[in-house]
Amino acid sequence: MMLWRIVVIGGIVALVTLLIRSGRTETQPNWRSDSRRQSPFEILKERFARGEIDRQEYEERKGFLSQR
Repeated sequence: MMLWRIVVIGGIVALVTLLIRSGRTETQPNWRSDSRRQSPFEILKERFARGEIDRQEYEERKGFLSQR
Protein backbone atom coordinates (compact mmCIF):
# COMPACT_ATOMS: atom_id res chain seq x y z
CA MET A 1 0.00 0.00 0.00
CA MET A 2 2.88 2.35 0.78
CA LEU A 3 4.44 1.75 -2.65
CA TRP A 4 1.13 2.60 -4.37
CA ARG A 5 0.99 5.99 -2.58
CA ILE A 6 4.55 6.81 -3.64
CA VAL A 7 3.74 5.96 -7.26
CA VAL A 8 0.58 8.12 -7.23
CA ILE A 9 2.34 11.09 -5.59
CA GLY A 10 5.27 10.75 -8.03
CA GLY A 11 2.84 10.70 -10.96
CA ILE A 12 1.09 13.84 -9.72
CA VAL A 13 4.42 15.64 -9.27
CA ALA A 14 5.53 14.60 -12.76
CA LEU A 15 2.23 15.78 -14.28
CA VAL A 16 2.38 19.15 -12.55
CA THR A 17 6.02 19.60 -13.62
CA LEU A 18 5.16 18.84 -17.26
CA LEU A 19 2.24 21.27 -17.22
CA ILE A 20 4.36 24.06 -15.76
CA ARG A 21 7.21 23.48 -18.23
CA SER A 22 4.94 23.33 -21.27
CA GLY A 23 3.54 26.77 -20.46
CA ARG A 24 6.96 28.38 -20.12
CA THR A 25 8.71 26.93 -23.15
CA GLU A 26 6.42 28.31 -25.84
CA THR A 27 8.51 30.47 -28.15
CA GLN A 28 8.13 32.05 -31.56
CA PRO A 29 8.90 29.92 -34.60
CA ASN A 30 12.52 30.07 -35.72
CA TRP A 31 11.68 31.54 -39.10
CA ARG A 32 10.31 34.66 -37.41
CA SER A 33 12.84 35.17 -34.66
CA ASP A 34 16.02 34.51 -36.66
CA SER A 35 17.22 37.96 -37.71
CA ARG A 36 20.28 36.49 -39.46
CA ARG A 37 18.15 34.71 -42.05
CA GLN A 38 18.53 36.19 -45.52
CA SER A 39 15.64 37.59 -47.51
CA PRO A 40 14.81 36.06 -50.90
CA PHE A 41 16.22 39.17 -52.62
CA GLU A 42 19.54 38.78 -50.79
CA ILE A 43 19.78 35.12 -51.79
CA LEU A 44 18.99 36.04 -55.40
CA LYS A 45 21.67 38.76 -55.41
CA GLU A 46 24.25 36.31 -54.07
CA ARG A 47 23.40 33.68 -56.67
CA PHE A 48 23.78 36.28 -59.42
CA ALA A 49 27.07 37.50 -57.98
CA ARG A 50 28.45 33.94 -57.84
CA GLY A 51 27.43 33.37 -61.46
CA GLU A 52 24.91 30.62 -60.69
CA ILE A 53 22.25 32.45 -62.72
CA ASP A 54 22.54 34.84 -65.66
CA ARG A 55 21.21 38.39 -65.89
CA GLN A 56 18.00 37.37 -67.68
CA GLU A 57 17.09 34.79 -65.04
CA TYR A 58 18.02 37.27 -62.30
CA GLU A 59 15.66 39.91 -63.73
CA GLU A 60 12.84 37.37 -64.17
CA ARG A 61 13.10 36.09 -60.63
CA LYS A 62 13.48 39.60 -59.23
CA GLY A 63 10.26 40.62 -60.99
CA PHE A 64 8.48 37.56 -59.67
CA LEU A 65 9.60 38.26 -56.11
CA SER A 66 8.55 41.91 -56.27
CA GLN A 67 5.01 40.85 -57.28
CA ARG A 68 4.55 38.84 -54.11
